Parts: sequence; structure tokens; C-alpha cells
Amino acid sequence: MKQKLSLLVAVSGMVLVACTSPTEVATELVAPELLPRTESGEVLVGVPTVLRWTPAADASRYALEMRRVDEQGTWVDIRFFDEPEARLVFRQAGTYRVRARALDDSRRAGPWSDPDRISVLGAGPGFVD
Repeated sequence: MKQKLSLLVAVSGMVLVACTSPTEVATELVAPELLPRTESGEVLVGVPTVLRWTPAADASRYALEMRRVDEQGTWVDIRFFDEPEARLVFRQAGTYRVRARALDDSRRAGPWSDPDRISVLGAGPGFVD
């Protein structure tokens, strides 16, 4: 099944992210499962945290979507990784939803994992490094 989606996210009228999803959905790829980080699910602003997910057979890359919703609107960041893990530093407190998906060599994407919630505690100047 071919599927081409464009993502355009605005916060207070300013465009933050514009990207295009993979052009096809690979139904044979299995959704990764996000693995627990800490018992509480909380991380601190400015402190590196590692997100891990189960590897998917036939995956050559992984997409990780991070979403934050607050009074100023929605912020979305999608990053790509060669391994089933990501080392991130959150720069702003808040609640983030993260999910991962596998991509094969042809850039076909499998289904998204179930989303996970991350509570980031503290104060800081930006979003995610």
C-alpha cells in the first residue's frame, strides 16, 4: 500500500518541522516495542537519557517521533537512527509522547509502536538535542 504523507507543524504561527513520510508502508515490518527507561518514566532537563526499542527483523533504520503539546501548541520532531536506540537530552520540561517505527532498505515504513509518555522535569531553554 502506497502512502505519502506530509507533516507540517506550526506553533504560534511559526513552522517548526516540515517533512515527508516514507513513500510506502511495509506491512511485513513489525512495530517495535519501546522499552522502559526508568521505573517512574521521568527524566530531567539537560540530563542525557537513552530510549530503546526492540529491533525489527529486516529493518535498516528506525524513525523516532517525539511530540509535545502545551499551551503554545504542538511541537513534533522526527529523527532517524541506525540502531534501536536514541540518546537524547531534553531541554524543556513537559510531557512528551514518543513512538518508533522500523524502515527497510527501500524506505518502506512499518507501523508505529504504541506511544510512550515521558515526563521531563526541570526548566530549560529549548526542546531536544
